[in-house]
Formats: sequence, C-alpha cells, structure tokens
Amino acid sequence: MESLIEPIPQEDECRRTEDVPIYLTEAEMKDILRTLPGQDDISKTLVNPLGKFVVHMGTNYNKMLDVSKSTADRVPIHDLCKAFQDHVSVNQSLLKSEIEKSNKELQETLHGQSLSFHMYNPLIRCPERFSPTDTILTVARQVEAAKLFPQGRQRFSGEREGTSPPITEWIYAMNIAQEKLNLSEREFKERMLLSTTSAAHRMLRNLIQEGDSVGGIYHKLMLMHDNTMKPERAKEELLRFKISRNSTINRGQGHIMELATAAARIFPEGDLRKSYSNSEACLGLIRSLPITSSTIVNTAYNRLISVAAQQGKVAMYTDLMAYLNPYHSQINEDIKRNGKIYETNGSRTQRNFRSAPYSSSRPQYQPMRRLQMHNLNRTNYQSRPDTGPKNKFMNSLYCSLCGQNNHRASEGCYKMRDERGRTVPVVPAQVPCTICEKKINKKLYHPLKFCFNKNPNSSFVNKKPRM
Repeated sequence: MESLIEPIPQEDECRRTEDVPIYLTEAEMKDILRTLPGQDDISKTLVNPLGKFVVHMGTNYNKMLDVSKSTADRVPIHDLCKAFQDHVSVNQSLLKSEIEKSNKELQETLHGQSLSFHMYNPLIRCPERFSPTDTILTVARQVEAAKLFPQGRQRFSGEREGTSPPITEWIYAMNIAQEKLNLSEREFKERMLLSTTSAAHRMLRNLIQEGDSVGGIYHKLMLMHDNTMKPERAKEELLRFKISRNSTINRGQGHIMELATAAARIFPEGDLRKSYSNSEACLGLIRSLPITSSTIVNTAYNRLISVAAQQGKVAMYTDLMAYLNPYHSQINEDIKRNGKIYETNGSRTQRNFRSAPYSSSRPQYQPMRRLQMHNLNRTNYQSRPDTGPKNKFMNSLYCSLCGQNNHRASEGCYKMRDERGRTVPVVPAQVPCTICEKKINKKLYHPLKFCFNKNPNSSFVNKKPRM
C-alpha cells in the first residue's frame, strides 16, 4: 500500500530546489515561444511588463513542481497568457469606452459654453435668484409688482424715436424689481411681457414661446437694441481724446471716466477690471490736457501712486480728481488758452468734446471752391432783376464790397480790380473803408488797396464789365 505522505526530500534535492532561477533567460523565453502552443498570446504577454512577470512566475512554479516531483497540477503557460490577454482586452475596451464618454462630455461642455458665452462677461447680468413657486398670490402683491416694474411710458418698445427708455435702463429696472420681489421665472417672464410694447413685445413673446432662458432673452435684446460703446472703440476714443477750449476740467474728467469704464469691460468683473479702469482714466486725463496742466496732473498722479503704494492700495481715479481740486482754476485757464481746437468742414471751430470729433471717421478737410473770376467779365449785372426790399441786411443779394444789390461778395465783385484793370477775388475786410465813409458816406468793407473812390479819375471807377 502506497504511503499518503510524500517522502521528505533529501539534501541534494533541497539544494537543487534552491538553485531554481527566479527569472527566465532569453534562451528559455525563446524555447517557450517555440515549444508551447498559442504563441501569439504568449508573445503579446511577454511584451507587457506585467505579463512578462506573470509568465516568469508560472514557469518557475512549474519547474519547482518538477524538481520536487509533486503530483500537483501544473500551470499551462499558454492558458495563463490567454487569460492575461483576455483581461487586458477587457481593460482596453473599458478604457476606450471611458475615453469616448469623456470626449462626448467635453464636446457637450464646449458646445454649451459657446452657446452661453454671453453669460461670462455681460454688460448687465440677468437675475440669478428665482423663487421655486409663484409668489404673486394676493392683490397687495400684484399692486407692489405693478409699482416696481416699468409701466406706462417706461415700457421698452425697441424704437429709437419716442419716449422708450434705453435697453440698459430698462433691464436695470427689471433686475431691481426682481431682486426686491423674488418672483418665479415664469412670473418674471410675464412681467417682462407686461413691461414691453410694440416690436420689443412681439420679439419677447416669440422668445418666451420658444423656451429661451432669461439670460438668453437678455442677450438677444442687447444684441438688437444696445448702442453702448464697445470696449475697443472706447479705448481708441480715450487714446485720442483732448479737452477742447470751450470745455472745463470737470467735464473732461467725467467723459474720461465714462470712456475708461467702457474700455475696462473687456476684462471680467473683479480687481483686474477696477485697476485697469483707474489706471487708464488717470493716464487719459494726463494726455488730454495742455502741456502745463498735464505736468501738474502727472506730478499729482505720481504723488498719489507713492501714497497708495505705502498703504498697499491701488491709485484711484477719484482720488486723483480730489487731488486736483486746488488747481481747477489754473487748469481751466490753461484749457481756455491752449485747449484743443477741432476743425470741421475746412473752418476752425471750437467743438465740445461730446460731439463729432470723437467719431471713428473724422471729417475730411474740404477746401473752399476757388472763385471763378473770369466769369465776372462776361456777366452783365444790369441785366439782373433788382427785386425785393432794398435793405442790405434783409436782401439776399447784397455786396459788402461795393454796396450793390445785384450780386454777392462771395460770388466776386466786378469793382474789385488791380492796377491793370483785371477783376480779382477780394475777401471783405473787418473794418469799413475810411475813404468811402468820407466821400460817399457808406460803410463798405473792402481793403483800401481796392477802394474805387480813392482815385475818381481812374478809368475803372464804376465801370461795368463788357459783354
């Protein structure tokens, strides 16, 4: 009868067991690939670092069983490699599905962000808090809502002509009412309909029927009806802004603050926008003034920066305005003498800084049309009808150069001739001719050089041009 207890290995066998290598040699790996079936699975497993370690463990286990002459089942290497490859393929399929799922979620997120980009840095934000249930349930609540939301002439119509308020003022009023009443989103949309009229009401009704959110409705209304200056345009206007002579430092400071605030909207709300707005406003004020006043403002600004740095704060534009209060009279006098003079349509005219010089397209200089004097010699002024009253201030035909009522000085006067008797263009003088005042007792505004009464014997006096 065979013994159930295995014999204890002898010393030589134990020594041989201890000499079993932990890792396979390259020759042993090639022998495994050559002799065992399922070489494709084995080769793939050996390429994998973890699979190579598993194959080593299985091979060493089988060798130890052979050395100890154990009857335990051996581990088939090809089955081990196939099981490992099945596990790897399952992991790869799971990883692939997770990657596809992640890519899909990322695409949906990017698409959602592209559709709601207007919510990140809007000019006016929509209400963020709505009641989960309706709140206008009593008559007193309805009366309160009617008082707070825009009604009557304050309703927004979207028309440029009329008493309708701007879109920004209307949205601001809607937000204030919602903040105080905390209506549900459905009630707020109803109040938006009641607070609009004409084209804006029709558009708003369509947007609500399509299921747009309050933020989307705000964005579309702003796109169609908002004429607020864009940040890029405000930056350009601020760079070239100069205070005109007929303006003051107070008006210039207000306009610069408006432009700097509009230019800073390119940044999101926070400290960065605040710092940019204040720095651009201070620098814009320095650029807009004449040299003397600009030096005063620059000195005050540097002093303000040093004080703010010691306190760990940012130099504020309002603080600079307060610093300049003692110098207002001096700066205003400098502006009056050396301020900017804007030229429009060929004439130098003093313009207010809120008018045309701040448009993107500056008016081009158009030179005055040259006077066609050669036509004067072919014109018969006696043939023109002399109609209308003889009042030189009321009659449309009056020449301040010669006093006649049958032509204008701007058209050219036939009595204005040079030494050779040729008709020449003459601009009316600022003071009347002293010779004509003494001789004919008339105030004629021609230069003394062209006076036709200073030499009565001249052959050109009162001589009409030939046909």
